[in-house]
Parts: sequence; structure tokens; C-alpha cells
Amino acid sequence: PTTPHPPPNPPPPRHSVLVLMHPKEYRRLENSGRLLPLLLNPATAPSSTLADPGPSSPIPGARIILTSVAAHEQWLADYVARAPKNTVLALYPVEGARTVSEVAGDLANGSGEVPEVTLLVLDGTWGQVKAMRRAVPEGVVWARMGAAEGAEEGDGVRSVMAPIRSQTRTDGVCTAQAVSAALGELGEGEEVTGAID
Repeated sequence: PTTPHPPPNPPPPRHSVLVLMHPKEYRRLENSGRLLPLLLNPATAPSSTLADPGPSSPIPGARIILTSVAAHEQWLADYVARAPKNTVLALYPVEGARTVSEVAGDLANGSGEVPEVTLLVLDGTWGQVKAMRRAVPEGVVWARMGAAEGAEEGDGVRSVMAPIRSQTRTDGVCTAQAVSAALGELGEGEEVTGAID
């Protein structure tokens, strides 16, 4: 019998992911957002996890930015200011947020081709993220996950992290799971979303 081998390194996603993380979350072992640079850009992960965010230009894969670190917040503000209009999507279910699929449809403008988008994912507890929203620069489009295939809006979703930490909201999932779903809504293939799942 043959032994299954892990899949080769996935290609970097077409879309970038910025994880805006609460500093306390960076230290939590069960934080899934910390894994995204390792999963989405394994070849460069050590240089793209934290430290110096680097130049404020599009980046393949994922990068972590901490709130309450002035250099990181300034980097994010510069990044959003330079990004083409409406291409930085803040993934968080604020009132009035449209689904990622709806925003992607608008960006495709009938062509079927979604331009490169940056997902800005807020990573923290629900209470931390409410406070972190002040660090999100003007110019982002607020978006939320759509209902999972076969589910209705408002149906509960089980977080993949539920076995190791409490799930306080039935409509909440872990950061990595939210990113995988959002990238899928943006048209990323299984070779990218499967690396996260």
C-alpha cells in the first residue's frame, strides 16, 4: 500500500490577506490567524509573519499586522490609501456589510474577472475586535462571509476550533476558516482554500 503524501506547497493566492490582530491574540496558542502566513505563503512565511510589515505594496499570501503598534497601523493606513478604490475588504459582519460574493460581483463589473483584492481580517475575540475597528483606515469596504453552501443566512456555523476553545457565537468562525470561505467567494481554487481547511 502507498502512504499518502502531503500536498505540495500551494500556489500563493491571487488575493492578499492582511490579518489585523489584537496583540493578546498573537500570544494565544490556539489562534488560527497566526497560521495564515505559514499556510498561504510557506516559502516566505518567516519573513512575512510579524516584525517589519515591509513595503506597503500588494503582497502574495498573508501578513500579520498588530493593532496598538504605531508602525503597523501606519503601514496599514498607507497600504489602504495606495490600494485601488474598493479593493481592500475588511472582513467583519458590521451592520450593512455585504457578502464577499456581492462585493466581488461589483468589482468584476460584468467581466467575470475579480481584480486583485486584499482581505483585511480582524483577529481577536468579539469584544477585542469591536474595539479594534478604530484601527481600520477609511477607504475599506466592509464585507462579511456569505452563507455556507446549502445553508440559509443566519444558520449557525461550527468553528473548526470549537473542540479546543469555546465558541461564543453561533454565527462566528475562527479567523482561518473565515479567510478560507472569503477566498472561496473571491474565486480562489481548492488548491488555495484547501491549504487552510
